[in-house]
Amino acid sequence: MSRRPRIALLASWLALPGLTLIGCDQTEQAITGSMETGRRTASTQNLHGIATALMAWHTTHNRWPTNEEGLSVLVDDGTVRQSDLNDIHGNPVQYRAPTGRDQRPKLFSKGRDGEAGTADDVVYQWPF
Repeated sequence: MSRRPRIALLASWLALPGLTLIGCDQTEQAITGSMETGRRTASTQNLHGIATALMAWHTTHNRWPTNEEGLSVLVDDGTVRQSDLNDIHGNPVQYRAPTGRDQRPKLFSKGRDGEAGTADDVVYQWPF
């Protein structure tokens, strides 16, 4: 075997693991991205359930809960369980009563980092 084919064979052996690692890294990123999308979807569905209970409470009481009352009024009425008021990361779902011209309460999850106002927050979009 001449020297040139051996070098080509050696180069292909060295390059192949690198290509495999690149492929694995891309696969890992795709899986991680899919998992995060699933978490956001689950958080949105959880918020939707809480919002539905809030709208029913509003219809019955003709007002939104105050900030002091918060979401606990839904537990007190037996509408939701206390555990339903946590997001998928175990953080409490946040509620802010409407103020001023805003006629809708704010309902959101702080996301995985547990910090409000960051990119991973999931904010409920009211249909009205």
